[in-house]
Amino acid sequence: MDVSEELPQDKIEMDVEVRHAVTNKQGSKGWQVIPCQGWNFIDGCDGVGSCRYCDMLDKCHETVKAADKYITDRKAHEFIRQNKLCPPPKGHWTMTFSKVFTTEDLPKSFFGPLQSNEYWLTFSFSDGKDKKLGCARLWIDVCKYHLQDKQQKCLRDPNAFKNFINDISSQVTQIRQRTSSS
Repeated sequence: MDVSEELPQDKIEMDVEVRHAVTNKQGSKGWQVIPCQGWNFIDGCDGVGSCRYCDMLDKCHETVKAADKYITDRKAHEFIRQNKLCPPPKGHWTMTFSKVFTTEDLPKSFFGPLQSNEYWLTFSFSDGKDKKLGCARLWIDVCKYHLQDKQQKCLRDPNAFKNFINDISSQVTQIRQRTSSS
C-alpha cells in the first residue's frame, strides 16, 4: 500500500470487506459479499466479526511498544525510538498480520457453512470523517493451507474443504452419540 500524503495523527479507521467465490447456475464465477455481524452498539466498531476497526492508531502504538521489548539490535532500537511509526510516514508499506484469522475475528457467517475455497479481503483506511486514505486487498485460497490433502482433492473439487469439515463434524456427532448411549 502506498502512503502518498501525511496521515492523520488523531484517528485512522479500517473497514474490512469479505467476499467469497460463488458459481451461478450457468457455471460462471462471481464474488459475493459476506455481511458483517457483531457490531459494537456504541460506535459501530470492533465487535466480534465486525467489519470496522476505529482505533488503528492505538493498535499501531501497542504493536510498536510490544516490538520494542523484543528487539535486541541497538540500531533497530534507536530507529524505533527516534522515528514516528504511527501513523506510517510517506512511502510504500506492506500490511502484515500478527496472527492467523480465526472464526472469531470474521463475520459469523464466514465459515458457517464454508461457502467456497476462495476469499477476497479488502481493507479500506479512512480518517474517520469519510476521507479515504488508501486500501489493500488480500486473496485467500483455503486449498493452499489444507496441508493434509495428499491426493490434492481440494484443488480438483471446489467443495473439498467444506466436505472435509462436514466429514469431521459428522464423525464428532457419531462419537458423541456412542458415548452418550453407553
